[in-house]
Amino acid sequence: MKNTNKLKRCLDYLKNNNEKIVNNFNDKVPSEKEQLLLNYLNLLKNKLKEKYNSQFCELFIDEYGFKKNICSSIIQIYFPFDTGNNYKEIYELIKNYFSYEIILRKKIETLLIPSVSLVFDWKIADCADLSTIVVSSLRVKNYEAYVVCGEAPFSICSRNDKKNFCEFSYKKIKLPKGENENIEDIKDKKKKYEQLMGTQKILLTKNTFEKDRTYLEKDVYIHMWILIKKSLDLEKDIFIEMATGREYDINDCPYRSIFYLWNEKNVYINIKKTKNIEKLISEIYNQEYFTPAFFEEIKYK
Repeated sequence: MKNTNKLKRCLDYLKNNNEKIVNNFNDKVPSEKEQLLLNYLNLLKNKLKEKYNSQFCELFIDEYGFKKNICSSIIQIYFPFDTGNNYKEIYELIKNYFSYEIILRKKIETLLIPSVSLVFDWKIADCADLSTIVVSSLRVKNYEAYVVCGEAPFSICSRNDKKNFCEFSYKKIKLPKGENENIEDIKDKKKKYEQLMGTQKILLTKNTFEKDRTYLEKDVYIHMWILIKKSLDLEKDIFIEMATGREYDINDCPYRSIFYLWNEKNVYINIKKTKNIEKLISEIYNQEYFTPAFFEEIKYK
């Protein structure tokens, strides 16, 4: 899930803070333990891909270009607000602090996740940034929370929670005299655009998600969101979509599939070919459905 805008922000940070970074470079280099974990996760990824054709990215890259295991993206952070005593306050405050950055990708790629302090300085975050920050905050409060990586339809990945829709009008394009071969192509794109935006407006006012929307089933992208299992003041499992700050019941959500999910303790890789999201969530600890990457004796030895 490459985000070229975020990459540019990281490069600008490195350029503008070159001397400071050089002086503290040794503190930024990953430890030997980190490299051992990365090697282990890479072997596991290849084994699961060969046996189950599972999709899993075992690492992320920080702002310095160093590789780190995916679980270390969830850290203890000091909550940057005076409130935030329950899950709803936490995700709403964090969501409202940032401008949401849309990324549309069809394949799982290496994640770029800068430090929390940098993301807060920029006040711009994509689904990966927001999900890891919120889960980090929830874990400090002892919620059983996970970042989920899977597939979601265009209407979710490109969601505009302010309900602003840009107008597409090919009539404003100045066309050269004579026949234009591109006009039909523009009309087709306008038709698809209006169809997708029409669906967007419908979903903003509806609470359920029909499974027979074939045009949405086909148009899916890699996405990240949050799972909170029943814990503390939460009486049921829920998903949280950080593009909108909306909560979804597990049995009534727009997501199409789950590839893997993680927090600071473990990462669970889906090896079962089913799109029954409710069933998958109920079987996270069942090794017929999910393979846990770490056992305590491996991670903490």
